[in-house]
Amino acid sequence: MIKSLPTILTEGSFTAGAAAAWYDSIAYASADTTINQANNGQALYTAVASVGGGTADKLRIGLGPIDFDGTGFKIALYDSAGTTLVGSITSSIGTADSNTLKEFTFSSAPTISAADYIVAWEPNSGGFTDNDWAAKSGTTATHAFSPSYSSFPPSTISGTFGNFATVSVGIHVTP
Repeated sequence: MIKSLPTILTEGSFTAGAAAAWYDSIAYASADTTINQANNGQALYTAVASVGGGTADKLRIGLGPIDFDGTGFKIALYDSAGTTLVGSITSSIGTADSNTLKEFTFSSAPTISAADYIVAWEPNSGGFTDNDWAAKSGTTATHAFSPSYSSFPPSTISGTFGNFATVSVGIHVTP
């Protein structure tokens, strides 16, 4: 018996067997500025719209200049309201990561439904200018909140302030 070849699906199509895809707040290539609004005791977050359902196995962020090696870094995934922590990753960033799109892999990848999500992050650094994030000028979709680095990520995002240029963040989903 001859088996038929599988149907090839385009990226972003989430039918069984479809390819994994990145969902980004803005394309990293469109980032034309940097912001440096986060330090120890201040986290940032940006929404990512219309994420496909499946296993969220990675998060990523566009980095600008990073001044020090071995800077502790935490990044987390929340529901669109910021009321449910879906998963988080603890890692580090350094000077070699400057001006790159840095990926972070979940050790235990959460399963998500197709929806909008929030990516939040906080570096363990002392000054606003220690780390810069790749962003798009003329946009204001990145906001701040104030957990300490040791308590990040909190179970919910609260006490938000500021409207900063939209930082390039992404969620990788395997259907």
